[in-house]
Amino acid sequence: MASATRPNECAKWRGSDGAAPRLISRNHKVEAENRAQKEEAAHWFAIWLETPDAFFDWLEVRKQSPEFQKKFPHAFDDEA
Repeated sequence: MASATRPNECAKWRGSDGAAPRLISRNHKVEAENRAQKEEAAHWFAIWLETPDAFFDWLEVRKQSPEFQKKFPHAFDDEA
């Protein structure tokens, strides 16, 4: 089960309204890989805002999904 402080940790990355990742994901001056990462982050924030109690369970499932693995094959290589 997720820690009670985890939503607060996510909030600091979200910004005031969660718009930053969405804006970057639509900016064609930003490299495609970076845009894809920001689009994914915006999706994560939307899930977290809609269903905060289920977010961390959903996140573990999302990171293991074939679609995520294909799109971001090295996303968590530096995790121990």
